[in-house]
Amino acid sequence: MSYNAFLLQRGELPLRLRELAILRVAHTRRSAFFWGEHVRVALAGGLPEEDIARLSRGNGEFNGVDQLVLQATDELLADGRTRAAIWQRLVEELGTHQAMELIFVVGTYAMLAMACDTWGLAPPAGSAALPDRVKRA
Repeated sequence: MSYNAFLLQRGELPLRLRELAILRVAHTRRSAFFWGEHVRVALAGGLPEEDIARLSRGNGEFNGVDQLVLQATDELLADGRTRAAIWQRLVEELGTHQAMELIFVVGTYAMLAMACDTWGLAPPAGSAALPDRVKRA
């Protein structure tokens, strides 16, 4: 968990991009625990509620680096890697360290979602409910 704490507290990836990626992992992997926990973190960090709600509707309502990070997250979850063109764009937009950190964030939270959901960890009382899946744009 200290590695996880490092990513959250001392990583270089901006909070907005990190939380968009984590919430996409939670939504895709159907992790109610991490959705509930990270909606709280995202809101406390200044992410608007509407941006969080848009995550479940796909990438079409996002643009710029937000959309790029979500696309890369989707590819990492589906294929275990991003396409070369997406990786190149990440490096151009974020720099090498932040682009690498995005991969670590997605991989870490995908693994943690598997563990917490296998253990049956419920989100704390009062947590945001995991939205239903909808077809992604």
